[in-house]
Amino acid sequence: MPQNTKTTDAAGVLVFDAKNPGSGDPVYRQTTSSWGSFMNNNAVWESSITATRFNRTYSFTVPSSSVGTASALVAVDDDVQVAIDGTRVFTDAQTFTTVRTVPLNISPGNHTISWTAQNGVGPSGGSGPGGLSLLIYANTLGVPVGIDYTLNEVNTVLNYFTPNNRVRASHVNELLSLYSRFQNHKHTLTDVVRLKTFGNTGSSLSAVDETGAVSGTSAQPSNVAAGTQITAAQHALVRQALNSLRTHFHNWTDN
Repeated sequence: MPQNTKTTDAAGVLVFDAKNPGSGDPVYRQTTSSWGSFMNNNAVWESSITATRFNRTYSFTVPSSSVGTASALVAVDDDVQVAIDGTRVFTDAQTFTTVRTVPLNISPGNHTISWTAQNGVGPSGGSGPGGLSLLIYANTLGVPVGIDYTLNEVNTVLNYFTPNNRVRASHVNELLSLYSRFQNHKHTLTDVVRLKTFGNTGSSLSAVDETGAVSGTSAQPSNVAAGTQITAAQHALVRQALNSLRTHFHNWTDN
């Protein structure tokens, strides 16, 4: 698999898109033949493409599933300075034929983004059309899709198997239930080429794929009945199943 086309387990959640920034001053879609694909698919500016300045402030929300990091995809003609919660996080200039990825630290919760963009009057001193493409994806690395149990449920089951506790059939069956529910999880994948070309995670040009369910794990051990003895063979099957989770894998198709 070419490393520049896919990254696994790295599906960002789109938390800000300058094309649809939310309440505040409006933005205006712009395109021109001198720009690259990412710009022409995502660029906004004032209503006049030749306006010399384009300054905005908006609010956005990062979901609780975020791990606190994010990536900004940005391209600009001519210059831009971007701040989050009043602190400048990056500047960019003359990237209108490509796209730049900027790593960010953004915690879950509500935030404010603002930018000052220039056309023909900024550090680059360019002229002609003005445009800004800016999308931010909050990183949800390692957060799988489809696991329906909570950390409290896991801790409850773990506490059954502690010294001096009597292990009951119901305890073993709860553990096996978690094992079964784990088999249903998947992971999302970011198609980096599509993301950097189109910038979207929706429509027929979606940048998000999904793996298949779990593969490579052992067969589900049978539940045990109350009042019966758990044999060494049954214990070995449970241990083998749980150990197989450590080497599980997922299949996926590159679309």
